[in-house]
Amino acid sequence: DEGQKAVYVGLVDDDGVKAAALVTFQPWRKFFLRASIPYGPTLDWDNEELVERFMHELKVYLRRDPRVIALRFNPLVREARYADIKRLEPCPEAARVKEIVGRVGGIHVQRDYFDGGDIQIRWVYVKNIEGSSFDQVTASCKQAVRTRVSSPPDEGIEVKFLGVDEFDVFRNVMDSTVERTGMPALHESTYT
Repeated sequence: DEGQKAVYVGLVDDDGVKAAALVTFQPWRKFFLRASIPYGPTLDWDNEELVERFMHELKVYLRRDPRVIALRFNPLVREARYADIKRLEPCPEAARVKEIVGRVGGIHVQRDYFDGGDIQIRWVYVKNIEGSSFDQVTASCKQAVRTRVSSPPDEGIEVKFLGVDEFDVFRNVMDSTVERTGMPALHESTYT
């Protein structure tokens, strides 16, 4: 939809697909391309042999086009364990993935999405709030979030839980943001 080149790649054997990824290509300096795998690849990260093989074959595949100068990806691997919002300990799985990717030439980039528009969000935090009141949810958030959601209405902020039947409110907010800021519109599948 956005005019970018994209391909699906994977490792397949007689039992089916073992690893897969959507690779997009971003033009860079008019001639070169930077490859990116948004939130992936999808594979069994505990299978070191599979991870190393997939990364190696992906590198071989991307080198077929001399214009591709880099691949950036953000695997969905848990880096740390948390108790609510308190970081408890690092996960050995993340260190192992970094080591495997390093063996095939990968470099761990310590930049966040706010450092550049081409950086994916490095982490995803999920919290189950089912059955919680608004006050219980906000009490478990960091101070900056509590301040934003409890701002007085005269600042134009209203916070409430939306049911499925009210999802058009979210869509209207996003459409307004697109108009106001010029950011790309969300894909239609976001709303379904």
